[in-house]
Amino acid sequence: MTNKTIKLRAHHLRLLNVLPDDIVTDFIPQYGISHSRVIRRIVGRILENGSQLVKIVAEFDDICQECPHRHNRYCTFSKRYGGSTAPSELVEYDQRVARELGVEIDEVLTSDQLLKRIFPKFGRTAEFERVQDYISQREKVRIESYM
Repeated sequence: MTNKTIKLRAHHLRLLNVLPDDIVTDFIPQYGISHSRVIRRIVGRILENGSQLVKIVAEFDDICQECPHRHNRYCTFSKRYGGSTAPSELVEYDQRVARELGVEIDEVLTSDQLLKRIFPKFGRTAEFERVQDYISQREKVRIESYM
């Protein structure tokens, strides 16, 4: 597993409230199988490795790189739902989500730091509880590996 810093758009932080295995199933209709697996791999790296570095960005990120909705500088996915494809409007959206989740654009955090900061903002939904259980299992395995 690589330790390369993951670049993540602020609005993609909401993906961290979904179990990695559910991403593939839930996202296939919008993104296709191949890209859903890319998203799952990136989210999995963040949830499974507490020291994984994550840089919050307001530009195309590691998830966008292979997205079928990316066309040059534009995201056509948001247009399907009445949004804009204008890069400036997506940047404004990322800035708003960053403020809501208590992070800064261009900030670099470990995944543990990031999750501790943003999880309180998600609320305690059933999905949130399942992600917490998933992370607890990750911590248990990591702790046991040092014993």
